[in-house]
Amino acid sequence: MRLLINMVFYSIRVGTFLIKYSPFSDDEVKLPIVDKDKNELEYVSGTRTNGYYINSQKEKVEKTFILFNNEAVEKFERTKETDRYKEVEIKDRDDLVNPKQYIVECDNLLRDLKASGKALKFRISFGGKSIPYYAVICINENYNTLEMWISHGLKSNQYSNYMKNLNDKKQIEEMTMMIEGINKKAKIEELEI
Repeated sequence: MRLLINMVFYSIRVGTFLIKYSPFSDDEVKLPIVDKDKNELEYVSGTRTNGYYINSQKEKVEKTFILFNNEAVEKFERTKETDRYKEVEIKDRDDLVNPKQYIVECDNLLRDLKASGKALKFRISFGGKSIPYYAVICINENYNTLEMWISHGLKSNQYSNYMKNLNDKKQIEEMTMMIEGINKKAKIEELEI
């Protein structure tokens, strides 16, 4: 799985606050498209026709697969049932990036989640070649109903990448300063009063 995040920051002044902001990426995580032998394919976009995939010999490949768990598989099936779920805190839904929301009907689950104060988390697929969504079912207190929130991305992953990029950037700046022979930083305490 590849997750590329290109964070572009914009600026806005709100009162006396200069704010920099960047949207969370809700781009779908793409699995590699491969042939039956697990060789990754290149996509060629069509101009007046549909796009297609080619192999390393530049030959058009008619039947494509996705690479999942190091296997070439045709596609994900639509989720009709699952026993792989867990109860989580309701705040886990806040980890979903730009979630799509659905109304859910299930009186037994509504009673159970009211009693526990928790939410239900699992993976769901609508079929096809994209990676399944993260799904969280929780109670909407305003309407006393259940809602399902789904997303391909998790904010926690993006915050982790953001923090790693900040640390990498800081290390590069420090290394550059040391290479240039500037390894002392100015301190406010050194100024005269």
